Amino acid sequence: MTRDSDCIHGKIVSANAQSLTLEEQNGQSLVIERQNVVRLGGLGSAMSAIYSGRSSWEDVKSLRHRPANGAARVKVVTQDGKRYDGKLAETTDSTISVLANGQVTEVPKVKVSQVFCIRFKPMTARTAYAGEELFVFKIFDPALWPYFLGTAPKIAVLLYDSSVPEENSALVCKNHGLIR
Repeated sequence: MTRDSDCIHGKIVSANAQSLTLEEQNGQSLVIERQNVVRLGGLGSAMSAIYSGRSSWEDVKSLRHRPANGAARVKVVTQDGKRYDGKLAETTDSTISVLANGQVTEVPKVKVSQVFCIRFKPMTARTAYAGEELFVFKIFDPALWPYFLGTAPKIAVLLYDSSVPEENSALVCKNHGLIR
């Protein structure tokens, strides 16, 4: 999704600190400057993002809060440099709570510097295709094993950064409707 609310579907051809090049579904290449990208990745919740170009406490609040196996994994960095890595226990308008080593730590929003969502690195196109098409036989594809076992490589997606203006508006594609 771009800053002017266009949702563009395509394959990432290249990316660097300044821009992103996509191959659109019609085969044409499109270069988008990084400052014009609001979200990259799945069009669902912030959980599916692989890049966020905004600082949004609402995106943090949208993450799953079930401290059992389904909770989102997060990294919270405070203004004084402390780090809290673990499962997201709860987020309110004024606090974030992280479950790590059996203990819940609550951090006031005013003390938060950054919040990252920790998620699996996206599968390659071939691996994703195998996961969708092999049904029960997908257990025989070793490329899928790290995802089954929870050992696949992870990436940290910055969702909130107190050093930049907060953007909490709903993400709506002018060509596809509401994203989240």
